Amino acid sequence: MRFALLLFILIPVIELLVMIKVGSQIGALATVGLVFLTAIVGVTLIRKQGLETSLKAQEKMRRGELPASEVAEGLC
Repeated sequence: MRFALLLFILIPVIELLVMIKVGSQIGALATVGLVFLTAIVGVTLIRKQGLETSLKAQEKMRRGELPASEVAEGLC
């Protein structure tokens, strides 16, 4: 429990420090652009994976199987 709490505190702090360091090297506007670019790429990947998982679950249901692993994957 304490380890998880420590991670939830440390990871955002490290992320902010990296963004500040990158921003000082390439500029604030470019850093904000990179943040938006990574967000767009992330959302695209999540949608793609979600669609693939949904299609797998539908295929299993058509075959009369329970899509338990797909449901768990979708939750993750």
